[in-house]
Amino acid sequence: DTINELLDDVQGDGRHLLEVLDGIHAGQPYETSGNAWFMKVDGDQVVLENHFNEKLNGTVPVDDVLAVLRAYWDALGEAAIASGREQFVKSQKREPDLPW
Repeated sequence: DTINELLDDVQGDGRHLLEVLDGIHAGQPYETSGNAWFMKVDGDQVVLENHFNEKLNGTVPVDDVLAVLRAYWDALGEAAIASGREQFVKSQKREPDLPW
């Protein structure tokens, strides 16, 4: 299934998604990265950098990023989100701060 392969390629587990959402919703500057990308949240803007393709670099509004992350959340499904939440709580000793 193509969608599952895509999600697996971009961190198909819920924990990373929850970490990103928590970082965005904290209201403070936040940075995270993966194998091919870097993301910095500052205020109402998100700066995205792809390490291998400069055409994918850019700055977008936080609201646009949250809309995409919500679709990603829905695509992952509740089982992955529940597992991710459990891992997040175990490592951070608190619930994630989510925008929804």
